Amino acid sequence: MNARTDPTNTYTLPNHISMLTGLPVTAPPCAPPEQAHGYTSNDAPGSNESIHNRGNPARSYTPSVFDVVHDHGLSTAMFASKSKFSILTQSYNEAGAKDAVGEDNGRRKIDSVYIDEDLKALTNALSDSLVKAPANFTFVHFAHPDRVGHDEGWGSSAYLDAIVEVDAALGRILTLIDDEPRLGAHAAVILTADHGGSGRRHADAANPDHFVIPFHVLGRDLPGGRDLYSIIGERRTAPKLAENPGFDRPDPPIRNGDAGNLALALLGLPPIPGSWMGAGGF
Repeated sequence: MNARTDPTNTYTLPNHISMLTGLPVTAPPCAPPEQAHGYTSNDAPGSNESIHNRGNPARSYTPSVFDVVHDHGLSTAMFASKSKFSILTQSYNEAGAKDAVGEDNGRRKIDSVYIDEDLKALTNALSDSLVKAPANFTFVHFAHPDRVGHDEGWGSSAYLDAIVEVDAALGRILTLIDDEPRLGAHAAVILTADHGGSGRRHADAANPDHFVIPFHVLGRDLPGGRDLYSIIGERRTAPKLAENPGFDRPDPPIRNGDAGNLALALLGLPPIPGSWMGAGGF
């Protein structure tokens, strides 16, 4: 419960892109300019927009966890509840890079995409996918608490109701994984957030209410009931509550941007090429 967003940005799309690329939003002073994905927009993308042409000009292409999984011959899927997540399909489908690993699996890095604002419909579609044809890597985005937070306020009764609804959706997915032998024996779940919030906003990257987030990892063969910092040890240090350290610290906090490379490690795959967060292992 003591993980962090990007230290400079607490917006939705920039932090989700960090999760999937292992890169900060902007390059830290201690790093070369290409060590960032550079995508700072949080609006719906234009039809020709991608992370590659609207992100860091020091990068011609920004690879993602989708690239690594797909290029190693495995399957990928995305379930999202905001239409602006089309920036991912526009970046990693026809705009995806050539496959340079083994057999050519093509440029299209996300095999299956489902976007729906309705929580129940999204959960139904995800459940159906996990039962019939689970992808090797599935990215899931639930927007319900964020949407209610902007409308009614973080911590409001409506917000807490939204948390309960998402918790029920997650419970349904976790129960399904446990009940499906081929999933329960192999699947792992990484649960994190793009930001926190207070009032009806989350734009202040200096506000702990906005940058302190959860980061949980669940799996049958993973150590249960332990704090992630105690498992990782000296490589990561739990920060003070009001602190969101920069990337120059040798023992950084766990960040949402670690999620992509952690997923790849759990799949037995190498880290995202050129990535920063989580690339050194866990």
